[in-house]
Parts: sequence; structure tokens; C-alpha cells
Amino acid sequence: MRNKSKIRISIVTFGIIFAFLFINNHKFFNEQDGIIENGNKINIKRLKSSGNYFESFIHVNGNWSETATIYDWCSGDGSWSNPYTIENVIINASTSPTGNGILINNSKNEYIIIRNCTIHNAGRMGIWLENTNNGRLINNTCIYNGEYGIILNINCINNTIFDNIVNSNTGQGIQLRDFCENNTVSGNIIDNNGWCGIRVRYSSSNNIISGNTISDNNWEGIYLDENCDNNLISENTITNNGRNGGIMFSQLCDNNTISGNTANANTQNGIYLVDDCDDNTISGNTANNNTQFGIYLIEHCDVNTISGNTVSNNSWFGIVISSDNNLIYQNFFIGNNYLHAHDDGINNQWNNSIIGNYWDNHTSPDSNNDGIVDTPYIWIMGSAGSKDYFPLAETPFHSGEKVHIDDSGVNAWNWSTTARLKFWCTGSGTYSDPYIIDGLEIDAGGSGSCILINNSKNEYFIIINCTVYNAGSGGRNAGIKLENTNNGTLKNNNCSNNGYFGILLDKNCKNNTISKNVANDNECGICLISNCNNNTILDNTANNNLIDGIMVWDCKNNSISYNTLNSNDNVGIIIVDSSYNTVTRNIANNNKDYGIMLYGFTTYCLNNTVSGNTASNTITSNQEYGIYLIAGSENTISNNTVNNNNQYGIELYYSSYNSISGNTIYYNKHYGVHLTGECNENNITENYIYFNTNGVIFIDSSDCDDNRITRNIFVSSDQKFINDDGTNTVISMNYELLSPPQLYVEIVDQLFSIAEFTITINVFSELPFDFSILNFQIWWNGIVVNSITELEHGLYNISLTPIFVNPGDDPILLNMTITAIYHLEKYFETYIAVEPCEIVKYLQVDITDTSYSLEHFNFTFFIFNETEQGIDATTIQMWWDGVDVSAEVKNLGNGYYFISLEPITVAPGEDPILLKMAISASGYEDKQFETYLAVDPETLEKGVEQDGDEFPFMILIIAIVSTAGGIGAAIITIGILRKRKPTTEVI
Repeated sequence: MRNKSKIRISIVTFGIIFAFLFINNHKFFNEQDGIIENGNKINIKRLKSSGNYFESFIHVNGNWSETATIYDWCSGDGSWSNPYTIENVIINASTSPTGNGILINNSKNEYIIIRNCTIHNAGRMGIWLENTNNGRLINNTCIYNGEYGIILNINCINNTIFDNIVNSNTGQGIQLRDFCENNTVSGNIIDNNGWCGIRVRYSSSNNIISGNTISDNNWEGIYLDENCDNNLISENTITNNGRNGGIMFSQLCDNNTISGNTANANTQNGIYLVDDCDDNTISGNTANNNTQFGIYLIEHCDVNTISGNTVSNNSWFGIVISSDNNLIYQNFFIGNNYLHAHDDGINNQWNNSIIGNYWDNHTSPDSNNDGIVDTPYIWIMGSAGSKDYFPLAETPFHSGEKVHIDDSGVNAWNWSTTARLKFWCTGSGTYSDPYIIDGLEIDAGGSGSCILINNSKNEYFIIINCTVYNAGSGGRNAGIKLENTNNGTLKNNNCSNNGYFGILLDKNCKNNTISKNVANDNECGICLISNCNNNTILDNTANNNLIDGIMVWDCKNNSISYNTLNSNDNVGIIIVDSSYNTVTRNIANNNKDYGIMLYGFTTYCLNNTVSGNTASNTITSNQEYGIYLIAGSENTISNNTVNNNNQYGIELYYSSYNSISGNTIYYNKHYGVHLTGECNENNITENYIYFNTNGVIFIDSSDCDDNRITRNIFVSSDQKFINDDGTNTVISMNYELLSPPQLYVEIVDQLFSIAEFTITINVFSELPFDFSILNFQIWWNGIVVNSITELEHGLYNISLTPIFVNPGDDPILLNMTITAIYHLEKYFETYIAVEPCEIVKYLQVDITDTSYSLEHFNFTFFIFNETEQGIDATTIQMWWDGVDVSAEVKNLGNGYYFISLEPITVAPGEDPILLKMAISASGYEDKQFETYLAVDPETLEKGVEQDGDEFPFMILIIAIVSTAGGIGAAIITIGILRKRKPTTEVI
């Protein structure tokens, strides 16, 4: 039943009225008219139309604001958050007076975007940026232009060219030239251009060229020439380009990085350096099937490092060097048609004194199994007579083979050898620099484990982002297997579809972390066996496995949390013969037998904690229980949600001294909790057990002794509560209800001001239990309210935006829905009517400086409001001894004013002189101000001029009491005290 209360509150001015009303300058936006009103200002905003626009050219020469005002296709204000944007323009530039489709120059400080434009048939460039910074060219198409598709020319800095299509232009696809720095060219498709795909020229440095697809251009795919340094060329795909091939550097291009590119099937060379290009790094690239050489360095290209590249099946040589002092190691040479290498240089090193290169025609012998062929590689043609003294017996790259690391070095390479010889293993094994295996894909072919790490006790390592499958079904094989291994992290791996285990920690594995992995469709998803202690299994998914999602057998002190373990054929999580493990906040639903099971098979399961998990089974084929404890003692099963299981929510079998508390157990087909077979001295307390088919708790054996059932909430519409066949069961202080308990809401306090309405409510239960509010949904006049603050003892403050109603108008609805654990959802509403009050704002006056002489009396005074803000826009009338001196008042600014008066002195015993002001300002109550002055003439004659501080006198002012902050005032009635005879005399 809905609770409804109605409150009408009137704030009445009587005697002293406190008003808390503050009016903000209003701001409205009429979207249909596109007119913005802000205070007294009205701005007309022209609404932009959408769709495509057609132009013959665009030229912006630093005049962005004018362009954005005139043209529908340009918007924004040039800020970082709202850049000038040209978009959706189709330009046939055949008649462009500039020869270009879009020309932007001299734009250094604005942020700009050119997006979704198509530019074709320009006599020169499709898009030309010159002396321009902070531009982003996104998703444009530049085709069939007379010279270049896109050019950045002369001091273009911090621009991005991303996701554009640039093809069939007569010259370069994209060019950066003349001191263009810190630009990014990424994700573009650049093909069939008459010259280069991308060219960087003339001292253009610190640019990034990455992730582009560059093919079928008549010249090189990427070409850097003439003093272009510190550029990064990475992850590009460069194929079928002409002239000198895929990637080319010439003429003093130093300290650049060429990494991770695919430079295949190009005319002549995959990667080509010529004319004094030094100190560059060429690593991790693929240079295959080029018509001459994979990698080619000539004419004084010295001190470059070439490592980790795959160079195969090139028509002549894999690599040719006619330069000096270069380092070549850990490259993979296979199937090059003539020979793998040619060296006419001086002092080129074909190994790094630890490892050399892999040569497919020289892979043995390796008698000591150290990964290095016992004899040097001598088939490097050329005048240098070079040799590789450390040729690799295996390829440094991963080609899908299984990985086995034995840190004892007995059965396989250890970590240090693997990291030294294999490009896919990095690091040094320390905590701060662990060994890392990243991104491998391994099909074990139905035998063995995909990745096996054993006897690694002191090294730190990470296996991440690997996909492993089809591991063998016997011999404890797994997608990833650790054996006698510590300090490993397995993260973000997919270990599904293996013959037995997805992930296995076997025998004495400690301090490992298994997180965010997927281990589906195995026999068992994740398994720890035999003294694997102090490991963390966190946030993994192990579904649809033929036996269990997670199994822990004979292990201690492991943490298993936040995992998802659904639809496994046996158990979601099973803990066997294990103690002191923590199983928290997992989801184990729809498993065919049990959600979570603790099983003392050969010894008791002791002191495990099963807390905060969800174990439910909602499909009809489930046969057993949500949580099942066999032969367990001193375990804690708390705060779990156990529902919709085909038999019992929680079952204990031959288990004693366990605590079952704080669980929510409902809609199970038999009982919520079942104890059978000598279950003694278990404590079942503060659980919420409701609507289970056969009843709440069933103790079905007289062998179950001294169990305690206390302070639980039981709900059964047919009064099926406890069925107790045990001995000496203590049943006390339980609450038996026919329906879930209700919440109640009452308003305990209200505070209304011009700035905020605050409603304080008390939420309480019909039961004397602590409970947790799960969710509030609150609406004020139909608008969602999110500002609610929890106090204590069930009290909450709700903060509302003030809405005032006039007398006779309908009150405003405040309504809410409250959800709390164990309780029925609660709906509550009330109506509130707060009438507006009159707002009065007051002026105040303070005399800040005075001086007196025989020639003048000078006064500086300050007029301000209740927030001590000076008021300039005032009208001041002033009378000095009844004479109007208003014209002499000078406005000094910021609320300060000055008046110089003709001196009038007063002899002792005479009446003082009245100085009177009447002040008015828009939005304020008029202000009257009076003060009386008495200055002794004899005192003035003693000195030329005296500060007012030296002349004490009485100032009597009308008193106005005002609150701080400018949000209200107290209006009082007070008389003006005027003394005609007493004076302040200057002696």
C-alpha cells in the first residue's frame, strides 16, 4: 500500500522575515529557433544544416572565424574541445583558383578538423596545409589530383592524418616537407599514386608514420630524404611498390626507427638506406619476396642496428651491406634465392657477442643444447669476409610451436637462455622487469601442454595475451601449465578447447596470479593440485567445462574471487582436501551438480571461507545443490546468494563447527538448508531464507547434535519453516513471516531555502535487524534526483532544487522507490507546497576616509551590498547643512565615492551639522543615510589639515541587519536616532 502524505508550507512575512531567495540570471535555449537568451543578452545562432556540400575549392588563410560564420560546412570555435571543423564537403577542384581542393595556411593556434570530405581533380594538391598546426585530417578521400593527395608544407606541427583514402594522384600520396614536426600519419590507405606513397623531406623530424597500408605506388612506399631525423616508421604494410622498393631513406636521415613493418613483394628492396643515413634502428620487420634484396645499406650508412627481422625468399640476397660499423643480429634468414647475406663494408658485426642470426642453411650441430650452433656461419659473401660466430640453432621467432621452459635447465632452456635467444621472450626476471611471453598462438596438436613452465622458483614472469588450445588429454597436460613454479602471472590468455586442463598449477606452485583468463570447453577450466599455496585466481571465466570450472586439491591459502563459472558439467568451484582458502564474490550458476563444493575426500576441509558468491541453477537438468559441504569443519559460509537449485540451497554432510550466516537462500526445490549425517555444532544465523518449496531448514538425522539456528528471517507462505529431527538443536530469535518484511519511510525534518530544499527521511524495517539499502530511485516533479546522502541509523538527506508554488496551485510530487536486501520493494510519495516570499536587497554605506582643514572637509565613502560587493550604478542625492551638494559627488569606481565639502565649524555647545544622503540603485531598496558633525574651529586653526581619525565625532546611521552571502536579509523596523544638541567636539 502506498504511503501518501501532503505538506503545505507557507513562508509568511511577519515581524522579522528571513528570505532565502536568490535569482540567477536566466538562460534559455529555443532549439527550434536557434536563439540563445542569456540574461539581458540575445545571441542569434545560425543552425547548421547536415548532409553533403559541394564546392570547387576551400581556402582558409587564418580567417577561421569568418569561415565558420559564413559557411554551413564549417563549425566550431577553434578550441581544443570545439575545433573548427570542415566536413561532408565534396570538392571537384578542376576550376580551383588556388589549384588545390582545400588550402589551409597560417593557422598556428587554432584546433581544426577536416573530416569526411572528398577532393578530386585538383590541378595540384587535394589537401594542402601550410604553416599550420593542430589539424586533424580524418576519413577523407583524395583521388585523381594533379600532384599530391595530401601535403603538409613548411612548419606544420602537431597534425594528424588518419584513416584517409589517398590514391591515383599524379605525384605523392602524402608528403611532409620543410620542417614539419611531431605529426602523425596513421591508418591511411595509400595506393596507385604516380610517385611515393608517403614522402618525408627536408628536415622534417619527430613524426610518426604507423599502421598505413601502402601498395602499388610507382615509386617507394615510404621515402625519407634530406635530414629527416627521429621519425618512427612502424606497423605499416608496404607491398608492390616500384622504383627502389618498400621503405627508403637517403641523404642524412639519422636516428630513425623502422619497426614492425611488412615490406614484401616490392620492386628491388624491402628496406633501403643510402647516402649517409646513420644510427637508425631496423627491428622486427618482415622483408620477404622482394625482387632484389630484403634489406640494403650502401654509401656510408653506418652504425645502424638491424635485429629481429624476418628476411626470406627475396630474389637475390636477404641483406646487402656496403657500409661500416653496423650491427646485425637475431634476424631470421630463410629461402633467399641467391645467398642470405653480402658484406663489402668495414667492421660490420653479425652478432652481438651473445647471439647471432638464424640461417636456414646452418642449424647444427648444437651439442650442448645452448641454442648456438657450434661452428660459425661463413657464407656471407663480399670483401669483408664476415662471419656470424653465434649462429642460432632455432629461429628466434615463434611459428606456433609449443613452449617449454625449465629453469633448472635439465629438460629445456631456462628463462635466461630463452630470453636471450627468442625474440618473443623479453625481460630479465626481476620483480620490476619480469620475463614476458606475449601474444603467442599455440596448437599443441593433441599432445603435451601448449606452454609448460617448470622449476622456476625465483624468477618473476608474465604470460599474457596468448591463445593456447588442443593440449593433450592425459598426463596432466594443459593449455598453460606451471609446475614447481613461483611468482608467475597469467593474464588475458584464452586457454579453451584443451584435452584436459585449461590452466594447471601442479605441485608446489606458490605466489602466482591467474587473472582475466578464459578457460572454457576443457575437461577442467583452472586447476591447482598438490601443495599449490598462496596463489590468486581472480576475474577469470571458466564455463562449459566437462567436469569443473575451478578445482583446488590439497592446497592452502589461495584466493579465488570474482570469477565466472557457469554451465560446467560437475561443479563451478570445487575445493578438495584443502584448507584456509577464500572463495569470494564468484558467480557459479547453472552447473549440473553443484555451484560450490567443499569436499573432504581423504582429510577434512578446514577453515575455508565461502563468501559473497552467487550459486544458482535455473535449468531443469540440475540435480543437486547451490553450496555443498562434505566433511568440512570450521568453515565460514557467509553472504552468498543461493537460489533456484533443484534440491537444496546449502547442504552439510558430516560437517561440524561451521558458520552459515548472512546468506540469502530462496526458491530452491527442497529446503533452503539441509543438514544430514552427523553435522554437529554448526551455527546457522542471520540468514534470509524464503520461499523454498519444502521448507526453510531440514535437519534430517538424530546424529546431528547441538546445532544453533538463531536470528534468521524465514518466509514461507504455507508456513513450512524448520523440520528438526536433530538432537539438542537450539532454535531462538528467528522471525517467521508469511511474506517478505516491509520497509517504512517517514519524513523527520525539512528545510526550505531559496538555494535548496532538504528533506530528511528515516527508512526502517518491521524487523529489528540491520539491513542495507541497495538502491534509491527518487523523482521530484517527475525529474530524477541523484543527490541523496546517507547519515546514520537509517537517516538520509535528499537535496532538491527549489520549486515554489503560489497559493491555490497544486503541490509538487516527491516520490521514490527503495530496494533493500531481504525486503519488499518500497514505494513512497509525498506532496510539498512551498510558497514564495518577497525578496528585499539592501544597500550599505561605510565612510572609509575623512580629512578636515579650513579650506575643505573631504569624505570618501563606500556603497556596497550584503556580499560586500561595491555598487557603482547608483543615484546619490546629498545635502550638507540643508544645501544640495549632489553635483559635487565623484564616482571613484568599485563602489567608492568622494565629496569635498565647504567647511562649517561648530563652537562648543552648538548643534552639529547634518550630512544627509539618499541613495538608490536598480534592484535594491532605497537607502537613507544621516550623520552629524561638529568640528571646533580653534582646532582647525592649530594645523593646516588633520585626518578625520584625529577628530572623534558621533555618526548615527540607520541600522540594517543583513545576512552574509547575499542570499537574504532580515527586515526590521528601527527608529532613526537623531540627537540635535549633543555634539562631538574637537578640543
